[in-house]
Amino acid sequence: MTSGAIVVAAGRGERMGFDKTLALLDGRPALRHVLDHLLAVEALSEIIVVASAANIDPIRAILDESSLARSI
Repeated sequence: MTSGAIVVAAGRGERMGFDKTLALLDGRPALRHVLDHLLAVEALSEIIVVASAANIDPIRAILDESSLARSI
């Protein structure tokens, strides 16, 4: 059986004061860490990333780096 994953990365980070999705952890954006772990799950056939208009460009760049950008 195969499954999909939805990554909700559309927050504004108001309480933290910055976008947590793009925060660097060990030199890479947090979203990239999440995507790397999801890509390692063989049962996943689809990964959907939900982004806000405010952070679509940096998220698109992260998806391009991980070869995930098929349609945005």
